[in-house]
Amino acid sequence: MLIKYSTTFSEWNYFSGKINNAACCRLLFLLGAHLACARTHSMRYFYTGVSGISDFPEFTAVALVDDEQFMYFDSNTKKAVPKTEWIRQNEGEDYWNGETKIFTGTYPAFKINIQNLKKLFNQSAGVHTWQQMCGCELDDDGTKLGYWQYGYDGEDFLSLDKSTLTWTAASPQAVLTKHKWEVNRAIIEQQKAYLENTCIEWLQKYVRYGKETLERKVQCGGPLSIRLSVNTRVRSTHGSSYFFIWMLFGAGLISGTQEHAFILFTPLADRRGQEVSSLPPIVLFQHHP
Repeated sequence: MLIKYSTTFSEWNYFSGKINNAACCRLLFLLGAHLACARTHSMRYFYTGVSGISDFPEFTAVALVDDEQFMYFDSNTKKAVPKTEWIRQNEGEDYWNGETKIFTGTYPAFKINIQNLKKLFNQSAGVHTWQQMCGCELDDDGTKLGYWQYGYDGEDFLSLDKSTLTWTAASPQAVLTKHKWEVNRAIIEQQKAYLENTCIEWLQKYVRYGKETLERKVQCGGPLSIRLSVNTRVRSTHGSSYFFIWMLFGAGLISGTQEHAFILFTPLADRRGQEVSSLPPIVLFQHHP
């Protein structure tokens, strides 16, 4: 595992740059990160629901082990697909059909949540996103960590507190959802059980699958960074512009590793800041699931 995460949706989506008439700008961020040493492993799922973009999937799901993407699904293809050789070699048709069924069942809830949140925030047109991050970590000494978080339009919304079986609201609008979700304590207990048991078990299995590949990426030393490649596209979507963010996990930091990415969205209207022309350009990735 390259980094320990305490990342919020705000940090994922942070962008400081002035948009000019160019179709694309290139930007590099280096974000400080704490190194996870030796045999610390992680598994994370990132779900993103999007409204207001006609030519892009309304729902995407990306799964990573030790920051290596091993699975992808979107609402256009409607099929979970492998992204590493180690998962392809070890799981068969039943597994992929099961994952496809799970993601397909999750997709409608994301659409409904975006519609409800637009009403809650008194919004109508424009690009809006509903994101979920859940996952777990296992240290060599047996220490476990689990997290289950939601974000709306690039900002923190709710996060699960496993110790109290409650949700922490990050905004006044999130308080209503917090109270609604806490009514059914059984669901929260299931989420906690998943993070502390099921997630850890599957993480250990995936690490066994990809041991040769994953162990090459584990190292100790000085601080590492993650970098964001920002492809800024000025487009009209119901009168507002938006941009794509690719998060590259450890890209180019360790010899022989690959660059893996997933996509986040946020409205341009909220962003102000410095010119970006003086920043060094990096490779610009396209969306190829």
